[in-house]
Amino acid sequence: MNPNAKKQHYVWQHYLRAWSIDNQLYCKRGNSIFRTSTKNVAQERYFYEAVQLNETEILLVRNIIARMHPSAHQLLNDAFDVYLEIGRGDDHLRRNGLEKFHSITEGKTVPIMNSIRDSDFEVLKNQQNRSDFSHFLGRQYTRTKKIKDKVARKPSFGQVPEMFASCDFGNVKEVVTFLLADNIGNWIDSVGVFNFLTNASETSFITSDQPINNLLAKDEEEAKEFKLFYPISPQIALLVLKTKTKTNIADLQAVKKYNDYIRRNAYANIFACSKEELS
Repeated sequence: MNPNAKKQHYVWQHYLRAWSIDNQLYCKRGNSIFRTSTKNVAQERYFYEAVQLNETEILLVRNIIARMHPSAHQLLNDAFDVYLEIGRGDDHLRRNGLEKFHSITEGKTVPIMNSIRDSDFEVLKNQQNRSDFSHFLGRQYTRTKKIKDKVARKPSFGQVPEMFASCDFGNVKEVVTFLLADNIGNWIDSVGVFNFLTNASETSFITSDQPINNLLAKDEEEAKEFKLFYPISPQIALLVLKTKTKTNIADLQAVKKYNDYIRRNAYANIFACSKEELS
């Protein structure tokens, strides 16, 4: 049996270690700045615990998938089948199955992330690496506490047929959020252009508990387009959009602009290498 992982991170620990020294990084929460272990932040007890859907809720999710682009149907139905299997399991599987699922995705990403941090951007010319990294980005974007709470606050699915009136829409939203990761990963893999920005300033990129952000998103509105920003390390950041950027160098003005965006869009925690960068 797999171990019981009570502390489940919604931001990858391996990722956060780029801002740490001896696995300790600086965190700003509210007005407080403190140094702590990567084990203690961006995590929650059994964060990924799966819910067991009833037959009506399963049918509703299948209907939602059917309304998405046909090219995504197989991928989304396969991911939904994984979720259903976990949700039907015993307490241990329901609490740890999705955590294990994310761990497998992260494991595939470790050598890719390490290469990128060493400025080896050619690693993504390999199609398997590109696909694995794209789907990791989709999962990291949607798996956070901020996205989970944002989806929970959204109104339910508008007018739904009477046959679905008895559904627990909170449960359905949990599953739809899980599936949206594959939709975003698919978009990145098929049309996204990776633009890596090298920090040419003395100010580091910072990150947060919502490390991937859509720069085209507007408040609570549903985004129609994507321009994803993801700081990879204090010295390297990633922009994913449909075209190549004019420059791959981030000067002081650009770094400050992106850091301000990270601060504004964090859920509760902002992370950096030093206390001064969070002051």
